[in-house]
Amino acid sequence: MLSSNKTSAKIITETFGWVGVCLILSAYMLVSFQYLLAGSFLYFILNVTGGMSMIGYSYFKKSYQPLLLNVVWVTIAIWSFWKMF
Repeated sequence: MLSSNKTSAKIITETFGWVGVCLILSAYMLVSFQYLLAGSFLYFILNVTGGMSMIGYSYFKKSYQPLLLNVVWVTIAIWSFWKMF
């Protein structure tokens, strides 16, 4: 039973990581190809959600460099969105 729980936790953790990567790369691609404005709400959501997913992934993997990078990434995204209002 313990092995099954570890396998489920690993699958969930890996899924968080891949979702985060896909969201951040999607935001970057959409802005780079001018399908989305950098100040749009969707861009904000993609960056914050992707960054938060990567924070969770990095924390559970005990990988602190990407954890710090994504904490800063999310902080900048929230701050820049807040400054728009």
